[in-house]
Order: sequence, then C-alpha cells, then structure tokens
Amino acid sequence: MLTIGPWKTKNGRQLIAIPRQAHIDVSPTYGQKLGDAVKDASNLSGSARRDVEAMLKKIDEYDEDGSCKKAYQRAAAKILRMSNKDYDDWLVEIVEGVGK
Repeated sequence: MLTIGPWKTKNGRQLIAIPRQAHIDVSPTYGQKLGDAVKDASNLSGSARRDVEAMLKKIDEYDEDGSCKKAYQRAAAKILRMSNKDYDDWLVEIVEGVGK
C-alpha cells in the first residue's frame, strides 16, 4: 500500500512517501550507477519527473484499495511543477539548516 502523507519539511516542502519495494521496483533513480547519479544531479527536476512518471504508470500495483492514487497524483503534480532552481533553492535551505 502507498502512503501519501500531508508531510512537509520544516520549510513547507512537499514530501511523497512510497513503500520501499515500490521505490526499488519502479524508480529509475533507485540504485543507479554513479555516472547516472552525477547526470541526474545536474537536472534534479528531470530526474524527479522520471521517477514520478514511472510511479504514476505503476501506482495501481502498489495501491491495493485505490485510496492513495489520487493523493499521489496531487502530490506528484506539485513535484512535476518544480524547476531545477526550485530544487537548488531547497537544497540551499537544507544545507543552511543543518546544525540549527
């Protein structure tokens, strides 16, 4: 079963939680080789889009009762609207918040 929460980071960023096995089975970025990770690091928006689009295609396989699909779609829509600048800003906020 998928777990889609209203969870957000301290600064209000949207989070999507999926079962570990779904991440392993579906996510193109899970367990990728270093070269692919380096490439993805230069386009976080693109890598997030790949992951979200892949999960949207397979979500029914992990959402037995169908209760999480719409919530995932809503959360995913927010992720899909994020630009690389949004991800860069988010990472800066995280780094600046370490140790506070």
